[in-house]
Amino acid sequence: MRWGRTGLSARGCCTASDYWLGVDGVTFHAPVAGFDGADYAALKTSVALQQYGASLNVNLLGLSQRTAQSRCMLEISPQLAAVGTKADVKTLAADRSLIKYRTRWHLGAGGSLRASYAVTDNLRLGLYSGVTWLTGRGMDAVAKHIHDANFLWESGVRMGWTFGKSRRRVVSESTISLPAVPVPVREEPAMPAPPDSVSISVAETPAPEEKVVVAPAETLTFPIIYFDFDRSVIRTSETDKLQAICELLRDYPDLRVRLTGWCDRSGSRAVNLRISLRRAEAVRAWLTAQGIDASRLEVRGMGIDYSEPVSARARRVVTETVEKEVQP
Repeated sequence: MRWGRTGLSARGCCTASDYWLGVDGVTFHAPVAGFDGADYAALKTSVALQQYGASLNVNLLGLSQRTAQSRCMLEISPQLAAVGTKADVKTLAADRSLIKYRTRWHLGAGGSLRASYAVTDNLRLGLYSGVTWLTGRGMDAVAKHIHDANFLWESGVRMGWTFGKSRRRVVSESTISLPAVPVPVREEPAMPAPPDSVSISVAETPAPEEKVVVAPAETLTFPIIYFDFDRSVIRTSETDKLQAICELLRDYPDLRVRLTGWCDRSGSRAVNLRISLRRAEAVRAWLTAQGIDASRLEVRGMGIDYSEPVSARARRVVTETVEKEVQP
């Protein structure tokens, strides 16, 4: 649905032929004595437009999994519409109305091509161009003699704004337990850790001839970093999670971690092993760029995670601590 107004004038070939338009809307080859009218060269038409219709917007970049998450969009939009035109034929010199027509309705068919880029989560800028062909009499309401083209062509710049906050995915997190106070205890078989957590024990003041473990006193949280299909490039939406991991590593400079990459079930085992490793390396590269010592970061790629049925959750890098053996 849209409204607007446009101005039209005769082409050079029409003005050179000395066509004359009478107030009855009939075109003559010469002025008619005693009858009001004007040469084509002395006229202009102001057309008020209204358009109601439907269009199908197809993002061509979204058809490929490699570009589906891109900030860029390339849209093609075929459309059908009912277009109303109301022409007012005026003289150029005096801007006097020669003929005023009622609204005429046309069937419009055409489409547009749009290219845009998401500057932020809310702001999108782009360019567009489109054509709509109209049925029936010409929108300028001037009789056809040489030209029978009857279409609307428009192009320009578009700015779109999405109101509200962007929705971020709620993801599970892996946790570790950081020891604080050493407590001598008997050595017992280790209990299995929860699926999303791993526990470590560090001894500070071991007793003679006795292995000690440390009771957990504080829990840290390492967010899980998720990736797009077949990609190892870190998404902008995951930056806050990486910053949280970086801050924890700075707060605990003796802590060493392992970055484990995973993939979903799409593709071969060999390809997914490489992609999962590249994902872990991408996280390590980001952390080292923030000043974290690379010797504190181990990386490994595990390939396909057959235990995770949701593909979006399987494409990830999990951060776990590297346990150290405590000697008596």
